[in-house]
Amino acid sequence: MTREELLMLAEDLNPDDVITKDDVCNYINVILDAFAVHLDRERVRHGLWKRYGAKEQMRNVTVKSDRIEALLRDDPNLTQAEIDAALEECYDIINYTVFTARILTGLL
Repeated sequence: MTREELLMLAEDLNPDDVITKDDVCNYINVILDAFAVHLDRERVRHGLWKRYGAKEQMRNVTVKSDRIEALLRDDPNLTQAEIDAALEECYDIINYTVFTARILTGLL
């Protein structure tokens, strides 16, 4: 998505300017990055996540969250490789949370 498209979307999603347009764009970019990870995983796993319930999805969130916490606890000055690994875990957390929400709302 281009910056201009994101700004137009920001107008629609945030008509009362509750947060800045830059915040909306940055938020959406993170979600899009997480979605790209989901697509990459789906190319290999072909919907494997659908075999597991909400409890198992949230267990994955906990495991990934624990990894990020341990990484940050050990040294707040992360290398680029560590930042990349933490971001990958963050994107997985977003996706597992979306899977959980889809299961709980019956949107499978």
